[in-house]
Amino acid sequence: MAEAIGVILLGVGIGALGLVQADMYVVGLVVITIGLVGVLVRLVYGWLDRRSTVTS
Repeated sequence: MAEAIGVILLGVGIGALGLVQADMYVVGLVVITIGLVGVLVRLVYGWLDRRSTVTS
């Protein structure tokens, strides 16, 4: 999870470079989107793993 959050923070940093060069906003948004997908995947896998270990 830390790696995915790191990717999001990297995207925010790259997006901040958009103040210097306008194209960097787009690159930052793409990197942030990739990071958010990574966080979502890890949360879903964690949820599925927790559901599979619960016994009734």
